[in-house]
Formats: sequence, structure tokens, C-alpha cells
Amino acid sequence: MIAQAGKLIKALTSRHANAIESYFTRNGFALIKAGRPGKHEADYFARDRNGLRYPVEEKRWAETCISTSAWWSYWRPKLDLDTNEIGNMPAPQRGWIAVVAGQLREWCQKGDVEKGYLAVEFPLLPLGIRNPRTSAAHLETALEYLETSGILQAWKADFSMDYSFYKITYSG
Repeated sequence: MIAQAGKLIKALTSRHANAIESYFTRNGFALIKAGRPGKHEADYFARDRNGLRYPVEEKRWAETCISTSAWWSYWRPKLDLDTNEIGNMPAPQRGWIAVVAGQLREWCQKGDVEKGYLAVEFPLLPLGIRNPRTSAAHLETALEYLETSGILQAWKADFSMDYSFYKITYSG
């Protein structure tokens, strides 16, 4: 039984990596696996033809269902934002603000680039299971807020298989 579970996890992990690699390859990037569990690093880097490396943060569906409050709790003290205003927003939206304005932005700054990517799994699920599009709406509302606040210069969403890819450009 444990061996079967291990094979299933390995197959799903491979499917996720293939979806992400396929997207970046189609868009002219080489994808480099980077993150090590527990080391607070970008999951991947997308290297362009000029050799620039852009951080890519992957968020899996299971993470988006349970971790948004933890993301906010961790990053809130480090954000240069009006956290009182953000505190009135829904928890998932605050979590996405933390990921974009904290986590991904930090990796972009460390890499001396103004652009980073989110690869977010939003699978198509049967009715009755928490709707992934609700989480996508929270993310996009968070991106709009950060753009209005001047943290982001621009963002663009693209969709492929069970993933949404967000190209995020930070203001100088």
C-alpha cells in the first residue's frame, strides 16, 4: 500500500514538473529546478536566451487550500504595505499579496531582476469540491491591488493544462 502511494506521489510530481517545463519551453525559456525543501528558495528559475534568470514560484492546489493564512502571517511584518487596509481583505487574498509582494518580490530583488513568475495549479475538479477559480479570483484581485498600490508595474495571466502562469513585473 505504501509503495503504491509513493508511486502515485512520484507520478503527480512528474506531471506537475512536466506542465511547468512545457509552458516555459514553449515560451523560449530553459527551466532550472532550484528550490530545496525548507531552504526558502525559488522553486525554479526560467532562463531566457540572454542568460537572465527569473524566479518561478510554484503553488500547488493543496497549498492554496490551506496555506494562505500562513503565507500572510509569515510575510506581513516584512511587507512595505498598509497592513491595516489589507487586514480587512479575505484571508486567501491576503495570502496571495504576501506571496507576490513578499516571497516572489524578494527573490526578484536577490536576482536583480524586475520580473518573476507564479505557476499556480488550478485543476478542474468535480462539483462539490472547493472551486479553484475562487482561489484564482482572490489571486487576481490581489494582483490588481498591488498594481494600484504601485508595487507592480504590470502582470499577465496565461493558462495551460491545470496551471495558471502569472508573469509579474515589479515597479522599479
